[in-house]
Amino acid sequence: MAAIRPEFATTNPLQKGPEIYAPSNRRVLEDPINGARVERQSNEGSNAHLDALIGRLAGSSMDEIDNVIRELEMMRELLRNEGERISRDIAGYAGLSQASMAAVKIISDSLEIWKDSR
Repeated sequence: MAAIRPEFATTNPLQKGPEIYAPSNRRVLEDPINGARVERQSNEGSNAHLDALIGRLAGSSMDEIDNVIRELEMMRELLRNEGERISRDIAGYAGLSQASMAAVKIISDSLEIWKDSR
């Protein structure tokens, strides 16, 4: 006759012994550090405390990530504005350069005419 394991005993098929037949909140486990047997206890209060702790840790991490995202967005906007300003300055410089070259050509042509007339 074959023994049938309850559904909760199939979580770790490599674990042997009668503790695999116990409900998960009453199983006896081995401590991985020193090999001592430790009884697992289900404590909803500690689970709630652990959930709250994880929530606080995750919340502060999420706040930091949000701050970094905001700073990056502000930096992107600053760089975009500076890029537009530099483009306007370059366009202004190009226009001024063309105007000054035209003025130099007019002066040069006037001096040449004045020199030839002497």
